[in-house]
Amino acid sequence: MATAAPSPLASSVEKTNGAKLSRLLIDGGTTVLRKIFDGHHPPANLIIDLNANYPILNNLFRRRVLNGHQWDKLFPPGGVPPDSNIFDITLLFLLLTKICRLTPPTSGWHTKSPSSDTSHEANLARVKFYRNVLYGHVTTTGVDTTTFSALWTEISGVLVSLGLDQAEVDRLKAEKGGEQDYIDVLIEWADSEEDIKTQLKNIHQSQSQTHQSVQDVRLAQEKTQETVKEIRQSQDRTQKRVEDIHQTQAKTQKRVEDMHHIHTQTQRRVKEVLRNLTKSEFSGDIEYYVQRFQEGTREWVFDRVQKWLDDRSSQNRVMVISGNAGMGKSVIAAVICKRMLRLVGCQEAIFVSITMYATVSLS
Repeated sequence: MATAAPSPLASSVEKTNGAKLSRLLIDGGTTVLRKIFDGHHPPANLIIDLNANYPILNNLFRRRVLNGHQWDKLFPPGGVPPDSNIFDITLLFLLLTKICRLTPPTSGWHTKSPSSDTSHEANLARVKFYRNVLYGHVTTTGVDTTTFSALWTEISGVLVSLGLDQAEVDRLKAEKGGEQDYIDVLIEWADSEEDIKTQLKNIHQSQSQTHQSVQDVRLAQEKTQETVKEIRQSQDRTQKRVEDIHQTQAKTQKRVEDMHHIHTQTQRRVKEVLRNLTKSEFSGDIEYYVQRFQEGTREWVFDRVQKWLDDRSSQNRVMVISGNAGMGKSVIAAVICKRMLRLVGCQEAIFVSITMYATVSLS
């Protein structure tokens, strides 16, 4: 007949070992962590200190590093003052690393520090490390004697260095049984650890989303900067065009002023010439040259002059008759002055102009 399998709930040396390690770490670890925490934030000032660190704690709560159960312990509803005696080891370790201004060990808070580092902070990190080691045994609660001896030496050494009484450690090691009372504590501890892992996963996802948002914002900023650059370049080109237009306008204005000045001088000279002409007497000269004119000759010249005078579309303001000496220019001028009676008062000017200037040849 086959032997029945032992009950999974039956007591054993291994389970007793696991229970003792759990009690050492849970009871002893919580005791030393609370003592260290109370040294930084005495119970009499706890509510004041927590309120002073409210922004940090609230940020942890919003990021779900602190869960609602832990938050109610820090800031109890109904105005009840907080009590560090109800802070568990997980909450105490979190508070020590966040609001007690402790310097993290060289290997960080979340890994086992090397044996060469015997600092206060390194031992705190070791407490967390051993807590995770025991968490790995939660499904069986049993620890063989060899492993138990090694872990007991390491964990008790850390806790004693943090202030735990060595006599209490030795008393616990010598006890028999009592493992069942701590199974539920370990299970609760495991649940708390799973909750923390879930919260860390959510935080990681949130950080990934934030990182993506930052990248999107950065791309938008780069596009905006490129647009601003193009606008500035366009403004520079426009400014250059405006400056060119201003320069052109200035040159045009200078030319207009120069032309106006020339026109003014020309008018002044013309008026001066006309004034001089009006002072001159050419009637005798005109009569002299008219008497020398033979009727019926040079009519083609007079016809051209008449057509020029009658042509309102002509842009020529002056007609000059030129020729070699002795060809009869003075006679032609005198006859024109005599015939153009509608230019009475100007015949002397016409006469003088024809006899003195020559730019258009008549053949």
